[in-house]
Amino acid sequence: MPYHESGITLIDARTSKWVPGMGDSGAKCEVPEDVSDRLAARNAESLAAAPLVTASRKWRLIRPDEMTGDPPRDLLPDKTRAGEPIRTIVYLSAPAFSESGDLAFVLLSFRWSVHEAQARYVLKASGSNWKVQCSDLFFYP
Repeated sequence: MPYHESGITLIDARTSKWVPGMGDSGAKCEVPEDVSDRLAARNAESLAAAPLVTASRKWRLIRPDEMTGDPPRDLLPDKTRAGEPIRTIVYLSAPAFSESGDLAFVLLSFRWSVHEAQARYVLKASGSNWKVQCSDLFFYP
């Protein structure tokens, strides 16, 4: 499937499952074990992604009529039914929080060509805002 550098990012309607330690080799960003375990527990089953997404002009959930087949849904056309070019497809995991609530672990996977990539972010609460403390980006052939 060809992807476009400009276009809309489509987000899978279901969250991705997560297993602790999955793809950790080479990670520079240390994720506290308890937070990683919380992410795994929170993402043991695939859930609706809609509560995690606010649509914008740049991204939105994949509509049921745009899906073809079972996940991974990499058989989408290169344009939406409305003719918008598709930039990429993103698969979310529900974020996890430390027990104190001041640290969050956010994980997403996306298609960067016919291959996948994974982005991981550890965020620290700063007042009423969240700031990225560290991140890792992995590209898989």
